[in-house]
Amino acid sequence: MKPDEVLFNSLMDACVHLKQMSKAREVFQTLKDAHGKHSFVADSLLVLGFGMQRVLTAALQVKKDMDADGVVPNAVLFGSLADVALKAGDYDQADQILQEMDSKGIDSTVVTHSLKIKICGRRRQLQKALDLFDEMEPKGIQPSAFTFNSLLDTVARCRQMQHVPRLLQSMRKYGLKPDLITFSTIIKGYCQADDLTQALATFQILKQQGLKPDEILYNSLLDGCARAVDTKQAGALLKEMISAGIDASEVTFSILAKAHANANEVDEVFGILKQMKDARVKPGMVIYTCVIQACVSAGQLARAMEVFEEISKRGIQADGALFGVLIAAYVRNSEWRPAIDLVRHAMNCNARLHSKTYRLLSTGLGRAQQHLMNRELDELQKQWPADDRARESATRGRW
Repeated sequence: MKPDEVLFNSLMDACVHLKQMSKAREVFQTLKDAHGKHSFVADSLLVLGFGMQRVLTAALQVKKDMDADGVVPNAVLFGSLADVALKAGDYDQADQILQEMDSKGIDSTVVTHSLKIKICGRRRQLQKALDLFDEMEPKGIQPSAFTFNSLLDTVARCRQMQHVPRLLQSMRKYGLKPDLITFSTIIKGYCQADDLTQALATFQILKQQGLKPDEILYNSLLDGCARAVDTKQAGALLKEMISAGIDASEVTFSILAKAHANANEVDEVFGILKQMKDARVKPGMVIYTCVIQACVSAGQLARAMEVFEEISKRGIQADGALFGVLIAAYVRNSEWRPAIDLVRHAMNCNARLHSKTYRLLSTGLGRAQQHLMNRELDELQKQWPADDRARESATRGRW
């Protein structure tokens, strides 16, 4: 009995969900060898699998192979491809995929239309996102929770939170209820817009509706507290989070450290580091960078270097951003030799520096007429060029 395409698709689906993409490809090739032509379902499964692994090039190759085999994709496949591109951070490619769908006369679905709105969010194109939303009803496309969450994410990214009440009212019009993603997006938007009061008010509404906040939501609120320099509220949220059975991660502790650093409470920052160790959460680069940044901001460079030495003893690899923070501190103190030595140390540790770090140090050396050390820096930079793809916090004294 010859296996049919349904059986092959079932096997591929199992491989995809088990993240066995090499096996999925083998099954796909066997399907092609056995049946020649096939529907777009098998191709869609491959795209889904590569999307789960965020391998955009492989997903795009599936589309090219479809074109070569004469397999006609539908809106579902175009949507899956665009979603892969979005997850990979290639917004232009995502837009291009959906434009191709439109050019082929394939009707947009609620998913593909929502993805178009999501792309606008990544590009900070609020008006275009609102226009796309307004054209859904005339086209007979019923907005979904995904649509509203994508639009609210755009509003939040553009920090235009005045649109939130109207959009929530529109959700109710379509019989949709805000879910945890909806509230999390809104709360994060208010925090980024420096409106902690409204973020906390929305948080209360979320709990009143029986939704359970997760670590990501608490971290957004804690970040809002850090921006507002409200360490008391941050501490209360941490206690509430722990009492709810949610473990604090390194990210959580790092945000708390940032809150105290912004309040110039360096001792409290070290207290957060100790609290983290007591909770058996292993400190990493994120929290150590926060602690060192706090020391530097408070003018306690010697203390910052003690923490830096602790990092080395723990076998944690410092990155270019952390080296940049320390180099900038020495530049501010006009301590040129330690700054140059840190550049050399970064090179030995394979930590790429941001170009702003080199410029800051070079400018300082020039103003101080330290010509010999400036030439030394030039030679180091030739051996160890800047990498601006690296995390940049090199010249920032505060968050």
